[in-house]
Amino acid sequence: MLLLALAGRVDAAEPTDSDANSTFNQARALLAEGHLDQACQLFEASQRLEPALGTLLNLADCAERAGQAALAHRRFSEAAAWAHRTAERRREEVALQRAEALKARLVLLAVDAGHTQAVGQLRSVRDPALVIDFVIDAKQPTAVDPGTYSLRVVAAGRQPFEAVLELVRPGEVIHVLAPLVPEVPAAAPAPAPEPMAPKVPQTPVQGPQPLALAAGIGGGLLAAAGVAGIIYSQSVMTRVARQQPGGPDANSPTVTRAEYATVTVLYPVAVAGTVVGAAAVLAAVLVPQRGRPAAAALFPLPGGFGAAVRGEF
Repeated sequence: MLLLALAGRVDAAEPTDSDANSTFNQARALLAEGHLDQACQLFEASQRLEPALGTLLNLADCAERAGQAALAHRRFSEAAAWAHRTAERRREEVALQRAEALKARLVLLAVDAGHTQAVGQLRSVRDPALVIDFVIDAKQPTAVDPGTYSLRVVAAGRQPFEAVLELVRPGEVIHVLAPLVPEVPAAAPAPAPEPMAPKVPQTPVQGPQPLALAAGIGGGLLAAAGVAGIIYSQSVMTRVARQQPGGPDANSPTVTRAEYATVTVLYPVAVAGTVVGAAAVLAAVLVPQRGRPAAAALFPLPGGFGAAVRGEF
């Protein structure tokens, strides 16, 4: 085979450890006899003893023959990257072709964890011993054999994401969004309550109610502003009334259009503000105070009656 021939030439050219070389030759012999499982194990052992591109290519070929398409795809992809680094174009081409041909038998899983650096783990539900660890990269899908898997995605400072996936259609690309929620720090235990001293009865403090006080002050300010607005508006209207036809003179003060327009809006607003402010002050006075209720009385006046209100605010 072309692949084995390429691998053999590399092993002959590269310096090899005696144990790794012996193990590799035993694997080749077992592979020729059809003992795939034993041959794959020996290729794996040889690669651990002394990593070599030729051994990796044979290990990928052995995995494909044993029906482990996903493992073979990963091995061929690793070999292609290795050959690219060492500028071995022929081996790179062979490894890429073999890896591409295996995609039709595999499911490609693309996990998206946003911008978080995370790692994933796939564990086969049918064969729990089959575990695939991979780095999360949405642009580089992970090739897996069809089946049912439990997916676990972890990242520093994030809660793990877990899901069960049915990857049963070869050649299909499955996209999975793994939202990694930040971990919530554990709440510190609440301090033990301090013993409470016995309460001493206190005499209620006499004083105005806060709401009545605020209403009284605000109402007074609003009423004062309203009165000022009324006075100003009346002064302007008086000047308007004194204007004589034919233009202003020494006895007819000039009122501009801007002043007149301002007064037409200001006067009703000032009157309303005065009424509302006075009502607020009256309400504040009439609100019962702590220990001192408000009092009101009527008394006669020439031509009518008067009212007197007493209270605090």
